[in-house]
Amino acid sequence: MNPNIYDILIGNIVSFGLFIAYYFLFHFLIQEGKKSKIARYASSFLYWITFAIYFCCLLLGFAIHLVAFLLSISDLTMIAELIGIKPNQVHVSSLHLIALFTWLSALLGMLFFIPLFRRFIARLIPIDPKNRIHTVSLAIAVLIPFQLIITYLIGLSSLNEGTGSASLAETLVSIWSQDILFFIFGMIGVGWLTSRNSKETFQRLGITRISLKHVFLAMGIAVLFVVLGQLVDLFSTHFQVGVDPEVESYTDKLIGPLFSSWFGIFTLGVAAALGEETIFRGALTPRFGIILSSLLFAAVHANYGFSLSSLIVLILGIALGWLRMRYSTTFTMVVHATYNIILGILAFNHS
Repeated sequence: MNPNIYDILIGNIVSFGLFIAYYFLFHFLIQEGKKSKIARYASSFLYWITFAIYFCCLLLGFAIHLVAFLLSISDLTMIAELIGIKPNQVHVSSLHLIALFTWLSALLGMLFFIPLFRRFIARLIPIDPKNRIHTVSLAIAVLIPFQLIITYLIGLSSLNEGTGSASLAETLVSIWSQDILFFIFGMIGVGWLTSRNSKETFQRLGITRISLKHVFLAMGIAVLFVVLGQLVDLFSTHFQVGVDPEVESYTDKLIGPLFSSWFGIFTLGVAAALGEETIFRGALTPRFGIILSSLLFAAVHANYGFSLSSLIVLILGIALGWLRMRYSTTFTMVVHATYNIILGILAFNHS
């Protein structure tokens, strides 16, 4: 195996795997805590460890403010090198903004640990304010928009310059490993192997058998979405509204190689439908509601920054959320896969 491919695979498994292992352990201890005091104490320990991590991020945000302030009043080369930037590339205002959103995100995550705040949130979305799993899930969800904001603050141009073009094999390994892990995370998130067996888990996620009629209906809806998206794209290109070449260039570096082969196009559709639909439509939409889960779905596509593409993803997420509640997650998987595959075919024919 190519060393780069191996590194990507191991990196995804380690980063996501540790996170999934923690989340599974927390679920398991919550369930075992109903029968064992030791498990109950252990789940409480993990619960408050999560709170402590957010508290440390709060302090980190304030620390970045301090570093930015020190850099603004003197030429502290050592501090610049410690945070991984060259002195002549220090943007103090950007550091302050990164610091601001770091401690604001941490503060929001910590608020979910306050019962009064959870009871308020429960009036807006269908969560159980007494359920610790819901508390941790909400706190984790804060990380998704934070990633988008940090991407925006760093700047797509900077990310684009620092990102090299990947090979088809590297992109395939990255996409499949991430989305398979997303799928597992979605399964564990609703209690697979802890409070639900496999059949109950798929039922909760809305991954159920659908009729051939619904398959064709889903594919037809996907074609309609593609047509609408192409019309919006033509409009934006003609009137130069929301057009950002950095978005196109950065996105091309991330997934562009997929458009060079039929298996790459298949991956673009099926892998994303498997991973993203399981989490956002299967696990989150019934619990967080259509709007919030769609906002998180749009935020996870950080490569689009704040652009017209992000708005299209948000609208698509809302439509998929409605279809999930109207039909099933399997239905939205077919829509999502068909939509991506058609876009991939169009890109392949233009290349």
